[in-house]
Amino acid sequence: MSGATAAARLPAPDFDTITTEELLAHREAENRCRASAAARAILGESDPHAAIAWQELALPGRDLPVRVYRSAAGRSAVLPLVVHVHGSGFVGPTTQCDRTSSHLTARLPAVVVPVEHRLLAPGNPLMDTVDDGWDVLDHLLRHADEWGVDPSRTAVFGESCGALISALRAIRARRAGLELRAQVLVNPVVDVTGAAFDHPSMAA
Repeated sequence: MSGATAAARLPAPDFDTITTEELLAHREAENRCRASAAARAILGESDPHAAIAWQELALPGRDLPVRVYRSAAGRSAVLPLVVHVHGSGFVGPTTQCDRTSSHLTARLPAVVVPVEHRLLAPGNPLMDTVDDGWDVLDHLLRHADEWGVDPSRTAVFGESCGALISALRAIRARRAGLELRAQVLVNPVVDVTGAAFDHPSMAA
């Protein structure tokens, strides 16, 4: 399949009438688009000074893939850790964040680990994605030596729904006695109640 074909996007569905099956099919098509080579024209290119690789973590009751970004200049050093959750809890592979994550790892430098969390879906509630984000953070800090990261220089970072997941991870970290160096929340979704659309910013 060519990059252009893989990036072909479906028209936005009518979310008021869409069925669960149609919603999941729309997500699958959107994910293919975002992961395609042609999408790079929109999402941006990776930093050439970052090494990128998939790795699978053995977490409680499941294996979870993470996409690992390391600075080519800092491979032998113990580096800060940034655990990233991409925007949109419903859709999106971590590959859509290649530009952001690779530039972070190259410029800081740091080890940046975006989480390929379970996406929101019927039967897959928000707390499942939060558990994925938390379990990855906990795993990396407990195996810091293996990952070449400094637990005392750890940050959580996320956009939109990913920012909400990151904020909830930070709360869990505080309760667990883990001290994070930073929490970076970009356009965070912080109200997931029925009143969310009453906010002026949402209406606008």
